Amino acid sequence: MSRRGLSRGLLIVTLALAAWVLAPVLLWRPIPVPAGVPLDPLTRVRGVVHVHSTLSDGSGSPEEIVAAAVAAGLDFVVLTDHNNFDAKPLEGFGDTSVLTIVGTEISNHGGHLIALGLSAPSHRFSGNGLDALRDVTSLGGTTFAAHPDSPRADLGWTDWTLPGGWGLEVVNGDSQWRRAGWLHAVGATLRYPVHPVRALLGLTRRPAILERWDALLTDREVPAIAGADAHGAFRPSTLSLPLPSYDAVFATVQNYVLLDGPLTGHSERDIEAVVTALARGRSYVGVGGLADPSGFSLVAERDGQQWHMGDRVPAEAPVTVRVAGALPHNSEIRLLRDGVEFLTGPAPLETQVDAQGVYRAEVTLPGWDMPWILSNPLYFFDKDTHTARAAASALPQPPRATPDVLLDRFDGDSTFDVIGNDTTSIAGPAIAPAEGLAGSGAGHLAFSLGIPGDDHPSPFAALGSYTPRDFSQRRGLTLWARSNNTHRFWLQVRDRNPTGYDGVENWVTSIKATPDWQPITVPFDALRSNDPGTDGQLDLDAVVAIVLLADLGTHAPGGDVKLWVDDLGIY
Repeated sequence: MSRRGLSRGLLIVTLALAAWVLAPVLLWRPIPVPAGVPLDPLTRVRGVVHVHSTLSDGSGSPEEIVAAAVAAGLDFVVLTDHNNFDAKPLEGFGDTSVLTIVGTEISNHGGHLIALGLSAPSHRFSGNGLDALRDVTSLGGTTFAAHPDSPRADLGWTDWTLPGGWGLEVVNGDSQWRRAGWLHAVGATLRYPVHPVRALLGLTRRPAILERWDALLTDREVPAIAGADAHGAFRPSTLSLPLPSYDAVFATVQNYVLLDGPLTGHSERDIEAVVTALARGRSYVGVGGLADPSGFSLVAERDGQQWHMGDRVPAEAPVTVRVAGALPHNSEIRLLRDGVEFLTGPAPLETQVDAQGVYRAEVTLPGWDMPWILSNPLYFFDKDTHTARAAASALPQPPRATPDVLLDRFDGDSTFDVIGNDTTSIAGPAIAPAEGLAGSGAGHLAFSLGIPGDDHPSPFAALGSYTPRDFSQRRGLTLWARSNNTHRFWLQVRDRNPTGYDGVENWVTSIKATPDWQPITVPFDALRSNDPGTDGQLDLDAVVAIVLLADLGTHAPGGDVKLWVDDLGIY
């Protein structure tokens, strides 16, 4: 090929590449939405959930994130830094029109949970999903499984049998970008400087998790949200790009929460209203970057009564289900019952329903695989079914057992002693006379955890018995515990294992102590080992120690922590 021919060929390829990159964004305009009003009298407030700041792994400060929310025209933004509540002082309206809600993203063995609407705990979370649900519930909050269909194995949700009423992120920004593939990611990166929101829209796809959501909905109510998972930077692997910005992510997909009236400007009251609506499923997901979804409605009506998304509709007689509002002329509505398409057509869509089931709606726009709107469901069941489904969302009661034998009453002689590393301050004896149940003695651990350093990277304090025991044919331990504040501690049962550190393997669970004496039951099958040399089996006939431990996994350095235990038994 001649040099001229080669140059012409390169020019054609370059122009074709430029057209592929630029045409979708240069010609892009959001889809117009005709004037219209919702079918219900509720107020829509628009916001994003699941945002990370420099207080964990985000690139923007909390103040910068709030400014981005203001620029995007949001009504609320939920900060969820990993395993901390350091942004709590910013909660509320501040001097802006945006309501800032501070939650957290809790790392657990079976995946991550977004928690919001809770007060900051005095303890750290244990890494156990059921513990997290109980802790969040006791603190007044609600939870959603984060990025459940992430292609990254360490981010996906695996704890699908976890009991309780947790919700689900049916859309997650980070998962969308990762699942789009490298070619689309390259295209979006090249388009981003021209039109950031259109570039991000090109990465959106119908979430695969919707089928799993429908499966969960057969048994219980499962509120759904969109998680922005905004970090201010995209990390497809070890590479970090300074995009997408918080502004662009906030303008792409939002949660539309239905309230009885506008936000009042009273922070505590408005936070409670928004969180309660999200927890109830009185909201829907809208891709605002495509078109304005604020006029969407899904309602059920009968005899002058109206029910909205997230409501339990009594199936005592047929109802009329209506899907309408301010929707683009070429939009298509899909009404699904129990995850199966029940009716489809243009807006407005109206049908009479007499079959019990879970009814939700999707609205799609031509040329887009990603639904423009994903509604939360209406739950149309008889009274007994509603009661059974509510029971399926309840958290199970903690196990309770009566000991067959008391191993230690902590009166006088005891096999327990206190130990800690050199930087941890430990005060007082292992036995506190007259501070136990009914004035008896109690095991006692009082400490201030040391600051980690090169010489002492893992400060700890422990109350332990290092006496060999045979627990064959036993099912677990019982004890009573209290503390000077609500705290979590590790309870370890150690057995002999030649491949473990120092020939010992630690089997552990987390226990929670409060200022009031509480009975605690620890089944042996609730213990787990993270030892890479584990033999996979707690050998109950070769127990060498029982230890109550505090470390960086349970407590921050410093502080004044006290633990009392009594009547350690076995059953």
